[in-house]
Amino acid sequence: MPPIVRNMPLEVGKIIWVRHLFQKITAPINMFPQNVINSNEIKKYYGTYNSVGKQLTIYEMWYYQNWVNEIERSKAALQATLIVRHDENQKLYVNFDLEIMQLIREAKVLDRQGIEIP
Repeated sequence: MPPIVRNMPLEVGKIIWVRHLFQKITAPINMFPQNVINSNEIKKYYGTYNSVGKQLTIYEMWYYQNWVNEIERSKAALQATLIVRHDENQKLYVNFDLEIMQLIREAKVLDRQGIEIP
């Protein structure tokens, strides 16, 4: 499990961690001059960089898709009646799924990162 910043939602924290890690490995690669890139020794490092970048991208897409699927599952909670009356004592209760609040918080963080929200 990746290290996640304090107070960061779990699923979104994983996505942000992957993006940060990819930026960390991309910065040194972008510093190479163009004439050095064509040498054979550097090409093997580029191969490693490309394979790690591919795995990080797959990891990010996988967690993003899981988050989108979680939104789809939570749509049923949005259709539920907000205030319900208990059968036995006739008291009114708020019928609100706390998972919706978590998804809203995650969407807010993803929006700040520039990630598309479905």
